[in-house]
Order: sequence, then C-alpha cells, then structure tokens
Amino acid sequence: MGKMVVATSISVDGFMGRPDGSLDWLRMNPESEHARNQLELLGGTGTIVVGSRTAADMAAHWSVSDEPLAEPMNTLPKLVFSSRGVTIDWTNVQVTAGGLRDEIERLKREDDRDIVA
Repeated sequence: MGKMVVATSISVDGFMGRPDGSLDWLRMNPESEHARNQLELLGGTGTIVVGSRTAADMAAHWSVSDEPLAEPMNTLPKLVFSSRGVTIDWTNVQVTAGGLRDEIERLKREDDRDIVA
C-alpha cells in the first residue's frame, strides 16, 4: 500500500505565490539538492494528485519544459479532482469528481508506490 505524501514548496518566511498567483521564484537549478530531492520523490511516485487549477498550471509549464523534472512530471499518472468537469490537456491525466477520501483509498490499494499531492 502506497502512502500519501504532500509536497509543498514554500520559502522560509512562508511565501508561496505572488498576489497574481505566479510562482516564478520556484525556478531551480537542475543541479541543486532541491532538484535531486524532487527527482528522488518522483522516482517513488505512482500517482500525482492535484486540483484542476493546479493541474492546468502544471500542464502549461511541464508540457513544454526541458528541465530534468519534466520527464517524470509528464509521464507519471495524474489524478485531477474537479467538480466542474474540466478537460486538462496533458499526458496521463484522469479527471474525477469522486470523493477525495474514496479515490485516495482506491489508489493506495491499487499501487504500492506513493501518492504525491
């Protein structure tokens, strides 16, 4: 049974995003320890779980990126939660309006790898 892992990038002073929602400060050196840690995390990941707005933002970035994280981000299965019936133009995406708890429990039963949100 996989475990649920919550991965959040946040600065030491609690900063997550600019008022306009941009996350431009998250650009990382591909040779950095942070990049290596992210690649290691994704190496043990079976599914990425996000909401539809985050999925749309991630798809826009990762689908055209040549960063080392792009390959796992584009190929790993993504489960996108949305009550609005959206379509996400990205590889390996399943959109669900199902209950969060039920879907996570199902993923845990089906895959021994981690579920990353």
